[in-house]
Amino acid sequence: MTTVVNFEDYVDHEPGTHRSEGINDPSTDEKNLTTKRLRIQHSNLDEFQPGAVIKLKLTNFVTYALTEFHLSPSLNMIIGPNGSGKSTFVCAICLGLGGKPEYIGRSKKVEEYIKNGTEEGSIEITLRNSKALEHSDFDMINQNDEVVHVKRVLALEKRRSKYFINNRLATEDIVRRMVQKLNIQLDNLCQFLSQERVEEFARLKPDTLLCETIRSIEAGLLQKLSQLKSLQAESSEQQKELDNNETKLTELSSKRGDLETQVDALERYEEKARELDIHQKLLNYAYLKEHREQHQALKNKRKTLLKEIKVMQKEMTPYNDLGVQLSKDERSCKSEIEDLSRKRYSSKSAFNKCTEELQNTSKHLSECKSKVTFLTTRNKTLKEDIKLNEERIKSVKQEKEKVVLGDPEDIRRVDENLRAISTKRDSLREEIAGLESKRLEIPNRISTKTRDLNEKRRLLSSNVNLNLLDKLAGRNNTVFAKLKNAILYVRSNEETKGKIFEPPILSISANDAIYAAYLHSCVDFHTSTALTMINRHAYDTFSTELVHKFNVNIRELSNQPIEPPMSREELRRFGFEGYLIDFIKGDENVLKMLCQQQKIHMIPVTKRPLSVRDLELLKKADKNGRIMFPKFIEGSHIHNISRSDYGKRQIYSKSASIRMSTEFYKGSAMGAADIESINLSIKHHARELSKLEVDLATIIEEMKNKDIELTDLRHVKDNLKTQRDELDSGTRLLKQYDLKILRYQRRIDDNNEKLTVDLRESINVAKNKLQEAHEKERKALLRLYPITKQLQEHDIELATKNIKLLDISTKIDSISQICKSMEQECNLKKEEFSDVSQEYENTKDTEELKRSTNEIKSYTEEEKDILNDIAMNYNEENRFNPDYIQSVIDRLSSELSMIDNNTSVIDILKQTKASILSLEKIIPLQRAKIVSIKQNILEIKNELEPRLDQIVTQISEKFSDLFRYVGSAGQVELVKPDSFVDWCIRIKVKFRDNSELQQLNPHVQSGGERAVSTVLYMIALQQFTSSPFRVVDEINQGMDQTNERIVHRIMVENACAEHTSQYFLITPKLLSNLFYHDRMRIHCVFAGSWIPNPETDPERAHFGEATSYIL
Repeated sequence: MTTVVNFEDYVDHEPGTHRSEGINDPSTDEKNLTTKRLRIQHSNLDEFQPGAVIKLKLTNFVTYALTEFHLSPSLNMIIGPNGSGKSTFVCAICLGLGGKPEYIGRSKKVEEYIKNGTEEGSIEITLRNSKALEHSDFDMINQNDEVVHVKRVLALEKRRSKYFINNRLATEDIVRRMVQKLNIQLDNLCQFLSQERVEEFARLKPDTLLCETIRSIEAGLLQKLSQLKSLQAESSEQQKELDNNETKLTELSSKRGDLETQVDALERYEEKARELDIHQKLLNYAYLKEHREQHQALKNKRKTLLKEIKVMQKEMTPYNDLGVQLSKDERSCKSEIEDLSRKRYSSKSAFNKCTEELQNTSKHLSECKSKVTFLTTRNKTLKEDIKLNEERIKSVKQEKEKVVLGDPEDIRRVDENLRAISTKRDSLREEIAGLESKRLEIPNRISTKTRDLNEKRRLLSSNVNLNLLDKLAGRNNTVFAKLKNAILYVRSNEETKGKIFEPPILSISANDAIYAAYLHSCVDFHTSTALTMINRHAYDTFSTELVHKFNVNIRELSNQPIEPPMSREELRRFGFEGYLIDFIKGDENVLKMLCQQQKIHMIPVTKRPLSVRDLELLKKADKNGRIMFPKFIEGSHIHNISRSDYGKRQIYSKSASIRMSTEFYKGSAMGAADIESINLSIKHHARELSKLEVDLATIIEEMKNKDIELTDLRHVKDNLKTQRDELDSGTRLLKQYDLKILRYQRRIDDNNEKLTVDLRESINVAKNKLQEAHEKERKALLRLYPITKQLQEHDIELATKNIKLLDISTKIDSISQICKSMEQECNLKKEEFSDVSQEYENTKDTEELKRSTNEIKSYTEEEKDILNDIAMNYNEENRFNPDYIQSVIDRLSSELSMIDNNTSVIDILKQTKASILSLEKIIPLQRAKIVSIKQNILEIKNELEPRLDQIVTQISEKFSDLFRYVGSAGQVELVKPDSFVDWCIRIKVKFRDNSELQQLNPHVQSGGERAVSTVLYMIALQQFTSSPFRVVDEINQGMDQTNERIVHRIMVENACAEHTSQYFLITPKLLSNLFYHDRMRIHCVFAGSWIPNPETDPERAHFGEATSYIL
C-alpha cells in the first residue's frame, strides 16, 4: 500500500502560468485520477479495542492551530520533518488523558503547551467505550455509547485545565480513574515511550522493568507481586517481633528467679534492722554505765595528784639554797680573773715589742754577713768565670774548624730548579682556578636548564589550566574530576596523539576577559567540556572506552566547510569589530569543532553597544529575505534572531544579558603547534643538559689530573728544599759559632773590667756594720728574759683561777638541771591536776548524758525489759561497754548495706509474672500468624511464579526470535532471589558472535544498539499486552539503515497482526523501499506557509487525509 497527499486540488495557480502538458492538465489527468483514486473510509468502530484512540483533534496546541488525526485500530505511523509537530501528537495523547508532563520528558508547565499568540488551547480525544466504565463515578458515560469523548481545555491566565467527558464537566481525578479503568498506563515506559524518555527506558532498574512489564500485560500479577513483597516484609517484621518476645520471655524468666531471691534478702534485711535498732538503744545504757565509772575514777585521781604536788614542792627547797651560794662564789672568781687578765695583757705587750726588735736585729746581722762574704770572694769568682768562658771559646773554635760548606755550583743548580718548580706550580694553580670557575658555573647552568626543562614538562603535562579543573572539582562537581582523569588518560596514551584533543576550557583562550565571557555565553557547557575526535575512525576507536570509564562528552570533526557569511571589511560597516573566532586562540582542531558545533565563525561581536537603529536594522531580513546574523553580540548583550516555522514565518528576536565574569577561557591555551614547540624545546634542553653534564665530568677529571700533577711538583719542591737546607747547613753553623764566641768574649771583657776595681775599703765598712749588729742582738736578749718570766707567772695563776671557775659553773649547771627537772615535774603534775579537775567538772552533767537519759526515759517498759536482759547477758560476759556495743552496731550496719532493701522489688516481681503470662499467650499467636503469612506467601507464589515464568519465557522466546534479525542473540530472563523485592527482569543482548550476552546498559551498548534492543523488547510485548494502545516516539534514532529496515518490518508485522493492541509509531524519517501492511495507516505531518490555514476554512482540517490508488 502506498499513501500520498493530494495537494493539487487545493493549490491556486496564478494567472498567466501554465501547467506542463501531460502532467497537470485537468482535462486529462484529473479524469484519469477520478477513475483510479478511492477515498479511504474511516475504520469500523468494531475493529477498535476498548480504550483505543479513534480520533484526536487539537486546537491552538503547541504548533497546531487546528488539526485532526483519524486513527487506525492497528498501526499508525506518524512521519514528518523535524520540528513539524510529530511529537506534539504524543504530548496531546498524554496531557489529554490527564497524564503528567513528566511522562513525556518536556516542559513541566502545562500552559507552555498553548500555541504562541493564543490564550487558550484544547485537546479532544475520542476513545472506544468499554464495559469497565460501568461505574457510578462515570455517570456521564452511557454504556450504550460506542465512543467516549474526552476534552481538556488549557487556559494561559488561569494556569489550570478544564476537563469534559462527553461534553460534561469533570475533574482531573475522574479522568485519571477512567484512564486507569481502561488500563491506559501513561507512566509505563513499556506502553508509552516518548522521544525524551528512550534513554530512561534503557536505564530502568531490572526490578522496575519487571513491574512495568507485568503491569502492561496483566495488572493483577503486579498486585500479587506487591502482596508478596508486603507479606514477606510483614513476615520478617513478625519474625523480628517473635524473636524479640522470645528473648524477652527468657530474660523475664531469669529475672523472676532473681527477684524471688531479692524478696528473701529483703526479709533478712528487716530482721537485721530490728536487731540494729535494739543495739542502738542499748548503747545509751552502756554509755551511762561507762559515765559513772569514769566520773568516780576522775575524782580518785584528783586526790592522788594533789598529794604528790605537795611532796615535790618540799623536796625542791635544799637544792634552791645551794644554787644561791654557788652563784655568789662564781661572781667572785670571775672578778679575780678579770684583774689577772689585765696584768697579763700588759706583760704580753712588752714581750711582743722586745721580740719584734730582736727579729729586726737578726735580719740586719744576716745581711751584713752576706755582704762581707760577697766582697771577700768577688775577685776569685770573676777569675773562675773568665777561665770558664775562655775554655768555651776554644771549644767553639775547634767545632767551627770542622764545619764543611756546600758547593756553590750545587746551590745555584738547586735554586734554579726551585724557581722553575714555583713557576710551573703557579701556572698549574691558575689553570686549576680557571677549571674551578667553570666547574662552579656549570651546576648553575644545569640548575637553570633543569628548571626550564621541568617548567616545560609541567606546562606540557598539566597545561596549567588543570588547576582550574581542580578548583572546580573542589566544589563537589564530579564532572570536572572525571574530565581531569580523562585528560590525564589521553595524555598518557600514545595512541591518542593527534586523534583526540582536549576540551575547549583547556585548549582555548580568549584575548581578554570580555571575549572570554562572550565565548562562554555562546558555547554550551557540554561542548565546552567535550573531547574532540579528529574523525569517525577515532570516534569508533576511543569513544566507548572514554564514555564507559569517565562518562565525558565527545564531539566529532566532520568535513563541513567553515566560511563566514561575509568578509571582515563588510562586517565592520555594520559596527562590529570582527567574528568571535577572531578574538580567541588555541588548538586549530578544537577551534574547527567550535565552528562546526557552535558557529563561532559566524557570530559578529563588538565591545561597544550598538544604537537602536543599528539593532533594528540587524533584526530585519535583507533584500533576499534572509537573516544576516542569526546571533550577534554587542556590549554586554547577546541577540538571537529567528524566523518562525509556522504561519507567516515572521522574524522574532531574543536578547539576554551576558554574565561578564567567568572562570573559563582565561588561561593560556595550547594548540598542537604549541605542544610540538614545547616538545622540541624539551628535547633541546635535554641535549644541552647532557652536554653540560659531560663537560662537568670532563672538567672534574681534568682538575683531578692537575691536582695530581701539582702534588708531584710539591713533592719535588720539598726534596729540593731539603737539598738546599743541607747545602746551607755549614754556613748556618758558622754563623751560630761566631755568635757564641762573641757572647763568651763579652763576658770575659766585663769580668776583667770588674777586677780592676779596689774593694778593701768597702770590706772594712761591711765588717764594722757586722760588729754593731752583734752588739745590738746581745742587748735585746738581756731585756727579753725578765719579761718572759713575768708573763709565765701570770699564765699559771690565770689557769688556776679558770679551773676553779669551771668547777663552780659545773656545779651550778648540775643544781640548775635538778631544780628545773623537779620544777617541770611539779608543773606537769599541776597541769594534770588542773585537767583532771576540769574533766571531773565537765563530766558531771553533759549533753550526751542528758540525751541518753532522755532517750532511756522514752523507752517503753517492754523495751526496757528486753534491753535489761541483753545488758545483763553482756555484763556477765564482761562485754557491756560502748565500744563492744558500737562494734555490733557497725557489723549490723555493714551487713545491712550488703543486702538489697529495695521495697519495690515485690511490685516488680508481680509485674514480671504478669508480663511472662502475657508473653506466653502472645508468642503462640505470633507463631501461628507467621505460619499463616508464609502459607499465604506460598499460595500466592504458586499462583504468580508459574505465570511469571510463562510470560517471561514467552517474551524471551519472542525477543530471541526477533533479535536474530539484528544481532547475534537476545534473551529475557526472570531473576528470582529469596527476597521478592529483588525479583527482576534482565534483558541480555549481544551484537557480535564472539562476545557474550551482556545486560542492557547505557554504559555498555551504543545508542543505536540500545534503541534496537528497546524497540524489539517492546515489540515482543505487543502480543501479550492488555493495554488498548501503545506509543513509541522516534525509537529508530541512532540505528543504521540495515537495522532500521529490519526493525521497521518486524514492528509492522507484529503491530498489524490480528488481535493486537493499537500502536503509534512516530518517526522523523523513512528509508526507501520499506515494508508496509494493509492494516497500517500513515499520517504525514507538514508545516509551512503554503499549507492551507484551517482557522479560516475548518474543512481544511481534513486536508491531510490519505487517498488510495488502485494501480
